[in-house]
Amino acid sequence: MLSDCGLGRFKRVNPAAVFRNFQFAPRKADLEAGSERQLEEIVAALMNLPNRLIKIEGHTDTQPFKDAPLADSKRLNLELSQQRADTIARALNIRGIPMSRIKTDGHGYDEPLVAGNNPSAWAQNRRVEIKLD
Repeated sequence: MLSDCGLGRFKRVNPAAVFRNFQFAPRKADLEAGSERQLEEIVAALMNLPNRLIKIEGHTDTQPFKDAPLADSKRLNLELSQQRADTIARALNIRGIPMSRIKTDGHGYDEPLVAGNNPSAWAQNRRVEIKLD
């Protein structure tokens, strides 16, 4: 929920808010079940800030793709991170946020949220961040 982002109620959204509540299954770009309410709350907050650019950044964990050389794995993770960002962009757009306000970018595994090479770290790093400019 929006309150889980540490921002409290909608009217307290700061100029440089970062929402990190969307996480993904390994090698997937689909929204997980139960994301609807969080999306609705974020859209409501963003509607109150109509002049702000929304940057959606996708991220992956460091796990390589099976049966893929390391270089291919890096490329596939970069593509997957972009797909995750695009998934959230489409979800916001469907709920009323104009695409003209949205910019997406995939970072692959180059910007981990937490360090570590274990299931807990991987789960936290498979995410999308929504930033306001």
